[in-house]
Amino acid sequence: MDDQGPQNGNWRIWAAVMLGAALLSGPAVPRILDYLESRQRLGPIAGAITGSDSLPAQMIRLLDTSELSGKNSWELNVMRNEIYARHGRRFDNPALQSYFETKPWYHGVYAPNRFRDEWLSPVERANSVLLLELASSSPSRR
Repeated sequence: MDDQGPQNGNWRIWAAVMLGAALLSGPAVPRILDYLESRQRLGPIAGAITGSDSLPAQMIRLLDTSELSGKNSWELNVMRNEIYARHGRRFDNPALQSYFETKPWYHGVYAPNRFRDEWLSPVERANSVLLLELASSSPSRR
């Protein structure tokens, strides 16, 4: 099932299908809410805008290491964990949990041990691995 939103603009049907799937599986709920909220706020150009209200690049396209150069381990760690946070994951790390609780889009509903990486898209999983590798080799400046 396509959980990235409708390609033909019929978002009401997509939302109904995804809501039905959410009742069976659970993890689609944050994606449905995020998508509907962005449609209401941004209209037909949702997802095409690169600003604080749109989805971050690490969730919608594969990242290139050149665009990540100069970021310290904290910044890379936040980028990586934003993928999880936007899917409703909570964090054992108090600094990360506190950081994401300041974001208006964050709704931590899944305990860290209950969250499943299978809920992530292939792009999100690949970027998570890349960001983890880069964060482990970057200096920490936080």
